[in-house]
Amino acid sequence: MSSKKDAKQSNVDVAIELIDRHFAFSVDQNKQSIATMAIAPARINVPVNSPEFKSHVRDAFFQFTGKSISANNVKEVVEHFTTKAMFSGEKYFLNRRYSFETQTNELFIDKCDDACTVLHLKDGQVTSMTQAEAPVEFSFDESMDPQPDYLPGEGNWKLINKYVHLANEHLYPLLMVHIGQMMVRMGPYAMACFVGQAGSGKSEAARFILSLIDPGNNPLLSFTGNEKDIAISVRRSVALAFDNVEPFSKVAANILCRLLTGAGIRTRQLFTDTGEITLEILSPIIVTSIDQPIRTDDLMDRSITYLLERIPANKRKTMKDLIVQAKVDRPLIFSAILDMVALGLKNIDSVAEEELPRMADFAKFACACAPYFGLTSKQMLELYASSQQEMVADVADDSPFIRAVHRLISRKQEAWQGNATELLKELEFAPEVVQKGWPQSSIAAGKLLTRYSEVLNKLGIDVEKIERHRRQVRLSKLPHFQPAEEIETPKPNIRRTIGK
Repeated sequence: MSSKKDAKQSNVDVAIELIDRHFAFSVDQNKQSIATMAIAPARINVPVNSPEFKSHVRDAFFQFTGKSISANNVKEVVEHFTTKAMFSGEKYFLNRRYSFETQTNELFIDKCDDACTVLHLKDGQVTSMTQAEAPVEFSFDESMDPQPDYLPGEGNWKLINKYVHLANEHLYPLLMVHIGQMMVRMGPYAMACFVGQAGSGKSEAARFILSLIDPGNNPLLSFTGNEKDIAISVRRSVALAFDNVEPFSKVAANILCRLLTGAGIRTRQLFTDTGEITLEILSPIIVTSIDQPIRTDDLMDRSITYLLERIPANKRKTMKDLIVQAKVDRPLIFSAILDMVALGLKNIDSVAEEELPRMADFAKFACACAPYFGLTSKQMLELYASSQQEMVADVADDSPFIRAVHRLISRKQEAWQGNATELLKELEFAPEVVQKGWPQSSIAAGKLLTRYSEVLNKLGIDVEKIERHRRQVRLSKLPHFQPAEEIETPKPNIRRTIGK
């Protein structure tokens, strides 16, 4: 009995000694034990309790002894190094793929390739170094595939129209900025919402963007609304993509707003009754939907909707053909994004901050990147405002009652005042009355007015509750309101290249 115990202890000791030769141990910002292997040019950081580290333990033991090590032995080795990291290791901030230094406007990108390359964006330039030379630490797991190659001077952002079929081609520069902000990790983020009918390539658009910013095992997800599950996904992803979502409830919209701007959730620590851990959530989000899924004003302000057009039958491609073509195009598009981001980071401190919209961080970065597309800051902000106005109109269009209210008040010279019953009477001959979704009671109409009050405000209609007259509202046109005009920008000469 004792000899078996000694043999078991011997195996653990041998494995610990072997691992100690090649790894250093530390703790990251999430209080997770980290194993670091630094053999130039590589510097690889993996969680001690990860499959990758356990695989290193098994490999090192087998290479030294010619024998396999048991699962229980591996567990003991992991427990040993977890304790060592917690109580004697240094503390590091680990980044997944991207590390942005706010003080110097530098961006470091871990390409996760065999050459251990780290790209460095500073002062409008893109240079490279090794992981060992980089002044920042990156995490790694086996789900991460290499980034596309950076090709200096060969970037072509216009190629993205092969994979994302925007109905409004003027919005491609805004989409490129959106992708760039996901890389820079400069929150708060704007949610990218791809809306289009079946056959418009919504899911493929989301997959292609993920392949640019976080290639690997990063699937499109179903939105469950479980914050704990989302927080876990955030720790292993650069961005989260939710496919074919339904209209978001207020609760779901609040979760997404928290995720876009940054928040923390507390949950019970496993195997304890009173232990607690805090999970931080901050991530870019991509969603796809057939219908406009955004209903609340808060999420509207934090989102950009990209309407996709249906791909004609004679221009559709098989998945195999798309994959083959993407291997050629991804490096060119990726290089264009890096050139744009490098220029944006160089310009960002010189961008004037007067009259920035609510998503000021995104808007400021967009203005900094505008010269890459031959646009001025004003033109880029007009593009952004136009996209927001289109989204608001799209949201209002989902409610026949709100469409009718908007048309009624837009045509009146004076304000309208009354209760919901009187408003329904005023609209009894509106063509929308017979449409699905028309309120069948004054209570339902009042709830719709309350729910869409901010949407109507963005469309130039003020909704004011009259306190001294219970249940009465005053509806009036906002003074000096002007609908978003068609943006006159230098056209980027984008031509449809699908099918060529």
